[in-house]
Amino acid sequence: MNEIINPEEWVFNNNGKSPAYFSLKSHASVSREMIDYIKKLSESKGRINMRFCLNSSPDEELQDMIILEYKDKKCRIPHKHLDGNEAIHLIEGKLLALILDDDGKLLDKRILSEDGEFAYRNAQNRQHLYFPLTDHIIFREIRGGKFERKNLVSPNWNFLEVFKEYLNPNELGCYNSECKSICNLFNHS
Repeated sequence: MNEIINPEEWVFNNNGKSPAYFSLKSHASVSREMIDYIKKLSESKGRINMRFCLNSSPDEELQDMIILEYKDKKCRIPHKHLDGNEAIHLIEGKLLALILDDDGKLLDKRILSEDGEFAYRNAQNRQHLYFPLTDHIIFREIRGGKFERKNLVSPNWNFLEVFKEYLNPNELGCYNSECKSICNLFNHS
């Protein structure tokens, strides 16, 4: 362990959608130094997405995470949460937030940046997607409810067609460990 991440306060977990440090204490804080550390660690491991979870487990009623996400390291599929509202606070970078109804109609489109609008709240049961517009973003995501995959629902409409209406193809980068390749969503047949 290093001197920046205190092993009495944080435990490393590599079992989730991205490697994460979970808080071992009921009172937790994240410093700029800690964020800089996971950026360096991420770079050394091939620019992987990483997180600090201020909650101690996915079973807590409040999910509170600081997330480092690269533009080209996540599959961009809209989803909604059946069990809680979500709020994000952009710490570093720039992102595009899209909020859609269950039919794919755009309800809100907004750009968040660290020096402009930086906080956003999304209602429960709204399809949403956050696109990094910079090489990487660091944001805080706070969501009510335990994490259960069954409460994370993707749309049943063709979101690729919907994206064509609202997004520039240059805004899309997709990577998923399941497909193991970078793809351009607009070139799918």
